[in-house]
Amino acid sequence: MTITVSRTVSMGHRLMSYVGLCSSPHGHNMRVEVEVLAATKEFLDFKVVDKVLGEVLEPFDHAMTLQDDDPLVGMLKSLKFRVNTFPVEPTTEAIAAHVLQRMTARGFERWLVRSVKVFETEKYSATVYAHT
Repeated sequence: MTITVSRTVSMGHRLMSYVGLCSSPHGHNMRVEVEVLAATKEFLDFKVVDKVLGEVLEPFDHAMTLQDDDPLVGMLKSLKFRVNTFPVEPTTEAIAAHVLQRMTARGFERWLVRSVKVFETEKYSATVYAHT
């Protein structure tokens, strides 16, 4: 049996290599769904999983997420903007993989993360699955 917990976070990003509008800074209300399986025969508490997901997503909340080498990083930090940096382009797929890694690390013996799905919009999402 699995449970699913979702949260929405307002965040900005840009994709430097993209040819088109997404190369400009822009924002999304990204919905993140995490599907977890209890690692033991005990039940999972939705509130515990939700609390950890909130902590994992906190750096994204009302922040601009940029690639480490994006020229905007220094400028936005100097203006005291919230900036979250990634070693790769902050695509929806990369964000989903990051959340999966962080949730897996935080769950250790309590749960096994099955998947993370990030909705960039109502129409577009990316899902990553844990290796089992």
